[in-house]
Amino acid sequence: MHFAGQNGSLNVILALVSRGAGIDPTDSLERTPLMIAIENQKSAVARSLIELGADIESIDAYGRTPLMYACKVGSKDIVDLLLKYNADVKVMNKVGDSAIRMAQKSGNQEIIVQLVKSGASLRPSSARRR
Repeated sequence: MHFAGQNGSLNVILALVSRGAGIDPTDSLERTPLMIAIENQKSAVARSLIELGADIESIDAYGRTPLMYACKVGSKDIVDLLLKYNADVKVMNKVGDSAIRMAQKSGNQEIIVQLVKSGASLRPSSARRR
């Protein structure tokens, strides 16, 4: 499942799910296929995983959520979709970074604006550590 997410193999993911594979298995870093797809900018796969019910609030070994991955790589369409599904914008990872901080690091102003509209604060103290 992770390999399919990394390579954008949507047909493989759909086949695995139709045969009963779990949608949220984790790798050694506790990353889900959704996180891997987002990290590798495979938007079609990420979108399908979200629509199939992937856990949008899952956290990896570093406390990062799928929303943080999308902000880090600057994937506005996936950020928009995650926000549509009510992804938590106030979570902080283990080093204290939130999704909005990841968007600031990637320099994507559109994502920053969207996160603020969805309740994120530019002040890190309003976030919650995971």
